[in-house]
Amino acid sequence: MDGFFTRWKDAPIEALMDTKLKCVFELPVEGGSGSSGPDSAPQEDARRVGDSANNHDGELLKAAKEVKILREEESSLRQENIKLKEELLLVQRQLDTLRSASAPMRSTITQSPPVLQPQMIVIAILMALSGIILGKFLL
Repeated sequence: MDGFFTRWKDAPIEALMDTKLKCVFELPVEGGSGSSGPDSAPQEDARRVGDSANNHDGELLKAAKEVKILREEESSLRQENIKLKEELLLVQRQLDTLRSASAPMRSTITQSPPVLQPQMIVIAILMALSGIILGKFLL
């Protein structure tokens, strides 16, 4: 054990390798298979392992196709999102230009303050006096 570490705890992390192993345990099928004897069990086991490997390969292919489809869909959605953002910016710019163009017209309309006519002032004073007099006598 020269050059090897005496304990795995003493080894640096870079020297360790981490892997996962997936095991499938199946009970052998008893009877009804048409062949019997000690030689038939290893063949059936090998067939099952081959079938499960084919199933896993098929599932992996289906998953890969689905991932490809989803990536293409994501790409098209991203392009659509970019296009919509550009359209939104264009509409906002047009709205800003319309607001800036209509701002001078609004300012000319609201620039003139309301003119108080002397007749309105006299009527307001008379109404206030009549309200005070009626309030004192009636209440």
